[in-house]
Parts: sequence; structure tokens; C-alpha cells
Amino acid sequence: MGRLVFNEGDGLRFFKFILEATIREGKIMLPKKFVRRHGNEIPSTVTLETPTGASWQVELLKNSTGGEFWFDKGWKEFVEGLSLEHGNVVFFKYDGVCHFDVIICDESGIEIEYSSNELELINSAVDEDYMQFLNTLEQ
Repeated sequence: MGRLVFNEGDGLRFFKFILEATIREGKIMLPKKFVRRHGNEIPSTVTLETPTGASWQVELLKNSTGGEFWFDKGWKEFVEGLSLEHGNVVFFKYDGVCHFDVIICDESGIEIEYSSNELELINSAVDEDYMQFLNTLEQ
């Protein structure tokens, strides 16, 4: 937790503004220049990870004829888990494999305090894994 994700390596970076339509539609388009540069190597599912270590699996919707890639399934959960709002800006750093580090700023340009919703999601995932482990021991 608390690692400086944007000071490491040479990963390609881009940002996206969060708009009402972004929230309502449940998906967001990746920049076309990014897709032209990395489109052939990006898998159909990627991980978005915050500085706290919380992560979400997000599927890519690929329109190869239009050269458009969208964060699709899982994007809505990412938005809800971090309580993103209209006016937020999300900075992405792609590691060249299947992982994006993300930093989120509010409308004033200041990095957000990552929500308790995010921490609850981490804790519930840990609790769920632990319960599955206990269930295997009982069998």
C-alpha cells in the first residue's frame, strides 16, 4: 500500500475525464493513439489497481474495425467501488502486459482519499477467500 506507482518504469500513461455519460453507460473508451500503439498486445481482461492495492478485473470491448477499445464489464464496479463522480480524472499507467496502475483526482486536481467502499471491497474479498479456505478444510 502507498507505493508510488507513477514513478516506476516506462509504462505508457493517459488520463480520462469522468463524465455523467461515463458513469451512466458503464464503460469508457481508451485513447485511439494508445490502442494503435498497444492494441495487439492487450488481452481481453486487464487489472486496474489503485495505490492502496485494491484491484478490479475489467474486460475490454474491442471494435477492431473502428480501432476502438472500451473498458467494459467490470468498469461499473470500478466506478462504484471508488465512488467516482462527474469531474474526476483517472490517470492510467499501462505496464505493457495486462495491468494498469490508476490514480484518481477530484475536480480540483487533488488526488482523492480512496473510499471506505474500496477498503470494504478488499476486506470482503479477503473474508470470502478465507471462508472458502475454511470450507475446504472442513471437507
